Amino acid sequence: MSLSLHLQLRFVTAQSIHDTVIYDAQTYLWFQKLCSHPDVKERICAHGEDSAALYRRYRWLSWLGFGRRSLATLASRLVDMDLSEFPAGVTLYQLGEIYSRRYGIPSLVDVIWQWNVWMRTTVVLVYFAAFGVYFLSFPLMIFWTSAACFLVLFILKAGLMKKHRPHQHEQHDKPAEG
Repeated sequence: MSLSLHLQLRFVTAQSIHDTVIYDAQTYLWFQKLCSHPDVKERICAHGEDSAALYRRYRWLSWLGFGRRSLATLASRLVDMDLSEFPAGVTLYQLGEIYSRRYGIPSLVDVIWQWNVWMRTTVVLVYFAAFGVYFLSFPLMIFWTSAACFLVLFILKAGLMKKHRPHQHEQHDKPAEG
């Protein structure tokens, strides 16, 4: 008689999502994008009056720049609602791909890649801008430094929040029209 034991580990839990959103900047940015999607908002708010109130509080606090804990709770509730649909060994990155395809947003890996590219580019630009601004008068230095900071923030936000474009392999999987 053979005994087969199937151990199903859960790498992603509601608590692990909550903690990751609180402590990891890229995961926080990605769940911010996910929870701002209209279908996700509708799904969370339909989960109960408590969830709808939490969502409203999160939107208000995030506008003020203090919504990290509320977002972590929202993200953990969303994942908890869907946890039974996911395979047992799903990782955070796989979860990001699943939600990316479901809601048409960039995946967690895409957000991390974009964040890293922008940070590397920003460091180099700030270095050369600081060197160039050094030779300007003080009012011009303040103006150009402020303008550069706002430009970098605008580009960073626009780059992370752009619409999801399918990967090349997804475009080739679609049947030919005509």
